Amino acid sequence: MNYTTIFFDGYGTLFDKAFDALYDTCQVIVDDLQIDMSKEAFLDHWDRYFFPLLREGDFISFWDAHIIGLEKTFADLNVRADPEPYTLHLFDAFGRAPVFCDVKPAIDALSGLKTGVISNADHGHLTLALGNNELSFPVVISSESARCYKPNSDIFFSAFEALGADPDQTLYVGDSQEDDIVGARRAGISVAWLNRDGAVRRDDIPEPDYEISSLSELCNILGEE
Repeated sequence: MNYTTIFFDGYGTLFDKAFDALYDTCQVIVDDLQIDMSKEAFLDHWDRYFFPLLREGDFISFWDAHIIGLEKTFADLNVRADPEPYTLHLFDAFGRAPVFCDVKPAIDALSGLKTGVISNADHGHLTLALGNNELSFPVVISSESARCYKPNSDIFFSAFEALGADPDQTLYVGDSQEDDIVGARRAGISVAWLNRDGAVRRDDIPEPDYEISSLSELCNILGEE
């Protein structure tokens, strides 16, 4: 395959520490509000509301999904608190997320290709994270700008149109089995699954075109052409 375009996922692929930010926010919440549960248990409860908000019904922003999810979690736990300061804390961390050490060398090596970002994120904290890490892409598509979330294929088509990309010559790189592998498959493009931690692919997830443990391996993929 002669790839002319490579799109990257954001958090977990380019940006590190997203889960650290989530767990840190949950620890702040349980400490502030004296909730008798671990940060992990709190996040599990929060996620029960958060992910359905993204996947069901009309589009809702990342911000609103976090606010509503927290409101419902607080109600379940009989806690009276304003969710906005905690969501601000989390989004500030998202905007300051560092890149993995393999990101900049990999992007530098792809200077002859069209590149872009497709990320399940609100546009503000995504572009802030890119700027704080001195990363620049000609096209950055957030779920907020596309008004949908991966694995919905529409977010990919928005990116193809914005960059003038040929799907038949496009490679997508992401770490999420459901959002990235399934999403790219639905959009009909090649996908490299970035499996940094050696996870086992679930039985319900289609096989990616490539499986890599570092972005440095993209040069090997391109060298096979």
